[in-house]
Amino acid sequence: MLYGGVEKVKNLSDIHSRSEARAALGIAAGSHTVTAAEGIDTEAFIATGLSSIDIQLIDILRSGNNVNTDVDVTVDDTNVGYLWITNGSTYTLTTGDVIRWIAIGFR
Repeated sequence: MLYGGVEKVKNLSDIHSRSEARAALGIAAGSHTVTAAEGIDTEAFIATGLSSIDIQLIDILRSGNNVNTDVDVTVDDTNVGYLWITNGSTYTLTTGDVIRWIAIGFR
C-alpha cells in the first residue's frame, strides 16, 4: 500500500523478493542501420541483450522520414533476446533504413 508515495512494507522478506524481481527486469534500446545483405534478404535480426522480450517499440527512418507503415516485428523464438524485423504489406526493408528500438523484458 502506498502512503504519500512511499510503500509501506509489512516484513523484510517483501523487500527482498521485490528487489530481486526488479533487478531481473531489463530495458534495452538502440539503433540498427539495415545492411545491403539484410535489404536483399528482407529481414534484420537485432540482438537486445535480454533473455526474454515482453514489449518492443520500433521506429524506422528512411532518409530522415518515418516509414512505420506496417513493419512486421517479431520476438524471435529461435534466437532468444532478438527482434526480427521483416517486410509488411506496404513496408519493404531497405538498405540504409535506420531502425530505432526499445525492448522491455528480463535480463
